[in-house]
Amino acid sequence: MKKIALAVSALALLAGAANAAGANSPERPDAVVAASGLTKVDVKAKDVAFPKELHRAGLSSDQTVSVTLFPSTGTVDRPSRD
Repeated sequence: MKKIALAVSALALLAGAANAAGANSPERPDAVVAASGLTKVDVKAKDVAFPKELHRAGLSSDQTVSVTLFPSTGTVDRPSRD
């Protein structure tokens, strides 16, 4: 009887773990998208950083910095709690 109870408990534990890592798990992305078409853009530091960040980095607000512009599709990611 103890063997049967142990086997059922182990099976329930494995089933729960398998369900927790199912296909709809938010830990797994829907698709892997490779970054392509990236462009470097020069902008004023005050346009991309807060004053506190500028002070920590030793930059003035009028200084020009180079940033990467990522292309956007305009769509918003779906919430993870569907």
